Amino acid sequence: IYAEQGPLKLEEFLKADKDLHLAFASITGNLVYISVLQTIHNNIYRYYDRYLSMKDRELKENYQDLKAIVDAVKHRRPETARKLAQQHVRRFYEYMNQHQVVQ
Repeated sequence: IYAEQGPLKLEEFLKADKDLHLAFASITGNLVYISVLQTIHNNIYRYYDRYLSMKDRELKENYQDLKAIVDAVKHRRPETARKLAQQHVRRFYEYMNQHQVVQ
């Protein structure tokens, strides 16, 4: 598991993260959402250094968030998955804002 190996495996973790987010998007069947998410993930790497540190804490939280969302989807709990996904986005949005302010 890349998240457990820390920042040394960041590239591998981010690839797995991208694949998982795109899988979530494909589940929706919403072609606009899928296209937007693909565009974001095809360009996101250049923003990590500037807006998101993805250090050990962020990697572990990202992993735990995604693990919980997958579990909710697996057990057919769409409302739980939606809430977890929203919390995930909010948390990392806040991290990006904090990182930008510090620079």
